[in-house]
Order: sequence, then C-alpha cells, then structure tokens
Amino acid sequence: MSQPHEHEVWITGAAAVTALGETLDATWNAILAGRTAGQWLELPMPGCQVVRIPGAPVGNGLLKGIPLVSSCQRADRMALEVAQQALTSAHMVRADAAEAAVAFCSSKPAIGPWFPGPVKGRRSGGQESEKSVIENDDRVSNLLEVLVPQRTAVLIADVLDTRGPVLSSVAACSSGLHTLIRAVQWLQDGCGSLALAGSVESCLNPFFMAAFRQMRVLAVGRDDPAAACRPFDRERSGFVIGEGAGALVLETARRARGRDARPLAVVAGYSRGTDPTGLTELDPAGRPMASTIRRCLSAAAVPANRVAWIKAHGTGTLRNDQSEAAAIACVFGEHPPPVVSLKSHLGHTLGASGAIETALAARSVETGVIPGCANLACPDPACGPNHPVTPTPIGDGPAKYVLCLSAGFGGHLAALLMRPRQDADFQ
Repeated sequence: MSQPHEHEVWITGAAAVTALGETLDATWNAILAGRTAGQWLELPMPGCQVVRIPGAPVGNGLLKGIPLVSSCQRADRMALEVAQQALTSAHMVRADAAEAAVAFCSSKPAIGPWFPGPVKGRRSGGQESEKSVIENDDRVSNLLEVLVPQRTAVLIADVLDTRGPVLSSVAACSSGLHTLIRAVQWLQDGCGSLALAGSVESCLNPFFMAAFRQMRVLAVGRDDPAAACRPFDRERSGFVIGEGAGALVLETARRARGRDARPLAVVAGYSRGTDPTGLTELDPAGRPMASTIRRCLSAAAVPANRVAWIKAHGTGTLRNDQSEAAAIACVFGEHPPPVVSLKSHLGHTLGASGAIETALAARSVETGVIPGCANLACPDPACGPNHPVTPTPIGDGPAKYVLCLSAGFGGHLAALLMRPRQDADFQ
C-alpha cells in the first residue's frame, strides 16, 4: 500500500499497441468511436487438430510477416515499440532513459512455432530417445532466455542501454498493474527518479488457447467475435483473447518539474491484495477486492465520492463481473461512479491489460472524457448500475480521480488511483 512521501510520481508519457490501433491515440480514438476488436482464429495443434477461438490480434504493419504462433517475436516487437513510443510521448530520447528503472512484464512465457517439437535425448544407458518437448535447432540459442518471465524487461533495458534496475512482476492477468505499482514504489522510496513501466502479451498460441477454452472462459457463443465480449451484460459468456502492449513513463515530480514536463496524470495512491477463494475463483461478495479499493483510497486520503469513474477489470465472465460489482457496491454504495470495462473494446490482453488500460485511463484523466462500454445491450442488475455505453465528460465537479482495478488467477488484486494535474503541481 502506498504511503505519503515527498516523492510524488507523475505519468509523463504513455503508449499502447492494440488490436484497435498501433498507437495510444489511435486506440483511444477508436474506443471513443465505439469500435471493437475481434475475429475468429483457427490455430493448428499437433496431430492435425485445430483450436478455434475468438481473438483480437494486433494486425497493423508492426507485426507484418510474423505468424501468431511466434509469441516471442511478436511480444518483443510490441514491447520495444511501446517503450520508444512512451519515451517520445514524454518528450525524451533514448539517452534520457540511461538511469531509468525498466519495469516490464508478461504473464506468460514467450514461445514460438518451434514449441513443441521432437528433441533427441539420451537415456541413462546411452541410447537415444525422442521426446515431444522442444525442437533443438539453431533457432533457439538459449531456451532459458526465451522462457523467463522478465525477458521483455531485459530486452528493453538492453536495447535502451539503461543502467537502472530491471523490475518484473508476474501476477497472472494483474501483472501489468502490479509491475506499474512496483515502479511507483521504487520512485517513492527515493531509489531513483525515472522509470519506464509496462507489460506485453502475445499468447494467441494453440497451447494457451486450448487451456482457456478448456476452462470455458472464452466468449464462443456468438457469430461475431467483435461483439462477443459483453461485460456486465446478461448474455455475457466470457472474453475475447487480445494481444498488445502498453508502457508509461513515470517520473518523480521533482525531476519532471526540472525539465518543465507536464504530466498526463498524477499517481495518487495504490494498493495490492489477494483473494484466497480459489485459483480461478473470486469471492462472490467481493470482500478482498473491496478491501484493496479501500486501502488504495485511504493511502491517497481520497473519499469515495471524489472518484469520477472506475476502470473495471471487467472480463465479461459471470463470476468476475458479479464479484467486482459486489466489491464496488461495498465501497461506493448503491450509486457508484461510472464503471467501464475496456476489454469490451480490446479483448482481454491478459498480463498486458494493466499497462494498456492504465495508459488509456491516463488519457481519460488528461482529456476529461470517460469512455463507454461496448456491446452492452441488456445490463445485468447483478452487476450494479452506471455502465455508460457512450463517452461522457468527467465534468467540473469535485470528482476527478480515476480508479484502475485488476485481478488475476491465483487471487492477485491491484488498484491504482490517478488524478489530473493541477496548477499547484507547477509551483
């Protein structure tokens, strides 16, 4: 949980690559226009089997020629792209990031089209045996380098030639927000003044997709995948698997003022928690998430009525939506601020969702606009009220804060609160 500290953290740059756009601006404008991403993907499995799933891959020129199953190559390309875009957004060049901490993550290991394949091993008696594990050829120079969770963080630090620490948190679908919080803590603790934080996910691979399908969390019951992810709707059936990356430049206010930077948003507070209900379950009453939200607001000394809108985790699964709605009702009562799920537009980008959606929330703080929920036709009363379907202004009242929520398998919970910049920030 965050504590009052002299090192206030500003978000001075933000970037995203998603199925709706190759930049944060393109994605934001597509969301405001009500666009949604999704298509049917047929992914080949060994043995001539095919997994058919609703997916939202990044389809712009950035990944041209790289097949969906090449998770490692696609993730690397997107991670490096958003890192550079975030620095540009913050009016920095690569040399300016020399002392930065790099906090970047994925929730899944990066694999490629070579996985699995036959590899010859040796039995204890010296005889050869074939195992369907990983093809042992020149394309995989170092298996550990490919599969370790912090590979994108190390790659970004190497390409940018940074000298700060490399930070990475793996917390399932809340990995992105957990890693952002870790970077904020590093700055608040006085360990440095600049961090590049974000997350990436590219796992439109038949092995991961078969697992999600087996868990019955995918929205497979509709003809149009772009309309299939329906958070808070009575007819919701699950999510569309998305792909993408997001990154933010975080600076101490002192450093940002020193270079006359203007924040997109200011980090006001954060909290992390755990829901021990089960590996893939959440407390139906939402008590652990409600506690996480309360600690976040308390750390920022912000009352609930100052929150302008809530960026929900909002996966579109029956249990997640109802549990999250129950948590929100515990904290905000029967009349909460607007609650929006960006996954209705982008699909569920899994470990990247925390960074992508926080970058979009920062754009909301900067512009004073609340995005709408897509695909919401029949609101479920069990999911609570106030889910706008079209963009609305934040308004001129005292409610200016935006609350970002994330949850992940294993009970990982996170909340982060942002506010707009004020005249006092520059004095």
